[in-house]
Amino acid sequence: MRFWPSVLPLVFGANHGERFFVICFEASGVRLYRLEARRETKTLKVLSALYTPVASPTYSVLVAAARQMSRRFLDFKTSRVLVLTGARLATVILGGASMAREDAEREIDETELENSFVQALWQAFDRERASAGIKMRVHDLEVAVADVRLLRTVLDGHAVPNPIGFSAKEISFSFEIVLSPKYFLRQLYEFISEEQLVFISDRGAVYAQFLTRSTEKLPEFSLLYADLRHGDLYAGGLQGLRFLGEVAWGREAIGQSLQNDFCLPLSSVEAFYRRLVAADFGPGVLRGAKKSFSGALAKCLASLYERDSGIFSRPLFLASSFDLPRWFFEKSVRLAPWPPLDIKLAEVAGLPLAPKIILASGVSAPSRALADLLVFHAAFSLTPSRDKIDRVARRHARWLLAS
Repeated sequence: MRFWPSVLPLVFGANHGERFFVICFEASGVRLYRLEARRETKTLKVLSALYTPVASPTYSVLVAAARQMSRRFLDFKTSRVLVLTGARLATVILGGASMAREDAEREIDETELENSFVQALWQAFDRERASAGIKMRVHDLEVAVADVRLLRTVLDGHAVPNPIGFSAKEISFSFEIVLSPKYFLRQLYEFISEEQLVFISDRGAVYAQFLTRSTEKLPEFSLLYADLRHGDLYAGGLQGLRFLGEVAWGREAIGQSLQNDFCLPLSSVEAFYRRLVAADFGPGVLRGAKKSFSGALAKCLASLYERDSGIFSRPLFLASSFDLPRWFFEKSVRLAPWPPLDIKLAEVAGLPLAPKIILASGVSAPSRALADLLVFHAAFSLTPSRDKIDRVARRHARWLLAS
């Protein structure tokens, strides 16, 4: 199964180290990285890392913070830019559509192929825009196509890498669409040109798709990406990617659960949590904390049980913007009243497909932020270059965005 198109031909130049930028929009701020990727050594070097906290994470505030940081780099306007967002700023959809041909005997030419793909794309867009709008909390008319990636072309049930010159009764396409709020995209394009912005995606979808590629023995799994105030739950695997919903399980919810279960004063919760992450307590406290963690998690997952009854029967991976205690994942976790669930950390570092991160002298960044950066880079680097037909679809998407 093909995933994201690589920007390796764009990122890796003749000198094997062309530099580029990554902007990460988070719940509490914006991170901007200046990077250098080297294919021959499979390394990702962080040359610069900036962070701007924001009190109110609205589109305007987040983009304004990113724009201000970008002004500190003379080469920003001439470099490639990749954007990583949360679930409310981007929606990744794996879909497809079929187009019947009027003349099954006529050979397919380039113009027909492109027109058929664009029609299939807009069929899928019309079908998905309402649910994407609900997820991103905007009206469906304010949803726009941010990116398109062709995964597979099928003629009369047979996969054909290049259909030009073939005849068929029906052309089917499988593709990946990235949807975002129009207002957010328009603000991005005010300081990033179309040629610069080569990739945009949702943080949770990045993890889910990378895990699908890296854990081929798991036909199905769930992934929960937890942020400061909430978590986004996905179902992933060989059958594709689905966003299941938002749950109230994030750093603040975990702190509240610990405060209630251990009768802690609010001022002590942060220090208590740091000691839990370091396993700096006796077995009794750790058992109580595991019960507190699992109880809050079970309650949140149960809120989506009617939408997907398989939540408690397939492996669950956890990723987060903050550190999670490793001892929580050593054994299957009991999420009463359901059977024990296999819960794992969604770790990327060390996997064969992941590059190694190197920090330049004087550069620092939180470990969890670097983990997001690592999986983001690893995911889009797995597949061949963008197909010409993808660029045609992106051109149509830009035209509609301007309307």
